[in-house]
Amino acid sequence: MGGTYSGNGVTGTQFDPAAAGLGTSTVTYFYTNSNGCSAIASSTISVEACLGISESGTSMISAFPNPSSGMLTVDAGDRLMESIVVFDHLGKLVFSSAVKASSSVIDLTAFADGVYTIKVITETGIEHIPVVVSK
Repeated sequence: MGGTYSGNGVTGTQFDPAAAGLGTSTVTYFYTNSNGCSAIASSTISVEACLGISESGTSMISAFPNPSSGMLTVDAGDRLMESIVVFDHLGKLVFSSAVKASSSVIDLTAFADGVYTIKVITETGIEHIPVVVSK
């Protein structure tokens, strides 16, 4: 017997941040084994607005090539990057790296084709860059 998930934004075994909406949601897992023993676990998930994507083309940080087969160069120009974090289309963290450089190559070839968001933290702020991985 399998367990069941419940909570705001949960459908089956998947959490959908768009369905949950902004804010904090609690996801609960309930399980009963074949001997009748039960257990329950809960986790709090925070859904935040992604406000940093530059729509105007004024971003000083670039990720290329975009679309990419998975090998991407992230370049912050004359700024020093502190970290690079990558999220999939559901907002799940899939890659994280501390860096101390103005340019870095990241490898997303192990991940599925799709749209990802690269969050770059520099000494002057945070920027989000949408990228497409297509092999």
